[in-house]
Amino acid sequence: MKRMIVRVLSLAMLLALLAGCASKPQEPASGDEGKTPAADVDSPADGEKIYRFALVSNGPITDGDWNENSWRGLQDCEARYPGQVEVSYSENVAQADYADTFYGYAKDGYDLVIGNGYEFSEAVFQVCDEFPDCKFAIVNGLEYRENVCSFEFDNVEFGYYCGVAMALVALQENTNCAFICAEAIPSYRNFYLGMEAAIKDYGEGKVSSTAYYTGDWTDITKGSEMALTAISNNEKVLVPWIGAVNHAIYAICDEQDCKFVSTSFNLGDDAFIDNVVLTITQSNDQLLSAGCESVIDGTYPANGAFDGNFANGLNHFESYGDCLTEEQRALLDDVLAKLVAGEIELPAMYKE
Repeated sequence: MKRMIVRVLSLAMLLALLAGCASKPQEPASGDEGKTPAADVDSPADGEKIYRFALVSNGPITDGDWNENSWRGLQDCEARYPGQVEVSYSENVAQADYADTFYGYAKDGYDLVIGNGYEFSEAVFQVCDEFPDCKFAIVNGLEYRENVCSFEFDNVEFGYYCGVAMALVALQENTNCAFICAEAIPSYRNFYLGMEAAIKDYGEGKVSSTAYYTGDWTDITKGSEMALTAISNNEKVLVPWIGAVNHAIYAICDEQDCKFVSTSFNLGDDAFIDNVVLTITQSNDQLLSAGCESVIDGTYPANGAFDGNFANGLNHFESYGDCLTEEQRALLDDVLAKLVAGEIELPAMYKE
């Protein structure tokens, strides 16, 4: 694990060091700790609080996808509050180290520690009661405490819009659809719930769908094997949602001349445009940036959640691929407008 601290020490600590009063280094949150220097900024005025926010992820923050965009959200908050905010991260955190990592940040006096996915819930609840003055957030969490909130997306509507596009393409390709993810946790089950409902609505009874779970968020080999299994089962319209593994699956789809939906901010290869159906993203940078700001302005949603959806722009349609006809694009535009207006009856979200 690495922790990047992108603020310099406060003026008071620098003066103490110059005076020869060296302080004892802090213990790392867990594992191997690394720091990189931040850009020079003016130190805050004496007595002004410096807010410290941390992101904990189970993948790299350079994945060109979910984790990288989340980290960008913390950096954005830092940029909007120069000299008042320090941001840190721990990446590639193993499940066995989740709780220790949260504990380390809370013990170090951080104001907000964010687990970048529902899978961090259990670890947060092991730690939060011991540190009532530290606030925690779980992205796509489903349980709350006075000092634990959720920054969550409406994944049912997200999956539904994706499923409409997949059904249209599967019909014209005479094939079926597959969803590939790491774990069947509620946020991703909700995505598949919406996707499956849309395929039933728009697949004319001729298109089926399957959900595949690799059990690992970073294993490219497992993700690639799962994609090849789906393709061999005539499921040739795929939507992978598995972080840095996504791009390997996009490449397989390109090689096998199969279609896919991209949930990545950086598709990575212009050649993929021939096989991408559409790109949809979730603006978790904005979601996390706003969440950090809520701690500063006193609106942190204790015992609750902040929601992201198509209506507020945090669920976001990016672009259509070349494989969609103008008629199909017009239909998808209409579906999106109805989702924004709340005119489509969607399945109830899983809350377990």
